[in-house]
Amino acid sequence: MQNYRKLNVWLNSMDIAIELYKIVDEFQVKDQIAIGTQIKKSAVSIPSNIAEGTSRRSSRDFSRFLEIAQGSAFELETQLEIAKRCDLIDAEIAEKYLFQLAGLKAGIYKLNESVLRKMNSLGVLTICVMTAALITILLKSPA
Repeated sequence: MQNYRKLNVWLNSMDIAIELYKIVDEFQVKDQIAIGTQIKKSAVSIPSNIAEGTSRRSSRDFSRFLEIAQGSAFELETQLEIAKRCDLIDAEIAEKYLFQLAGLKAGIYKLNESVLRKMNSLGVLTICVMTAALITILLKSPA
């Protein structure tokens, strides 16, 4: 189990979520209810899934939660683009967060690749150990 509070992807996603929460609170009420709610949910989902993934016992589970966080980042990117095109958020502010999200998505991808490499190397090691044990058993058994 990792300490998610030390992961850069968690720290960065928390910053984005908090800042976007404040921006959405400035939307008109009808827009807060519609797209604003979606932006908040996606933004909160990213660090939440990273944190939950670190609590899992297996690398496979952690990887799955990183994939969910990645999906939420793509959702958030789309929602920010919609808010920008509907003039709900200033284009410069939207571009700032879209740029940050691009970096965040790359970071989540790299972390997940690392988790998958570790998982695959452990899988190969397990197969090697099991094969060696099986060969030992076969060599010791009477013909």
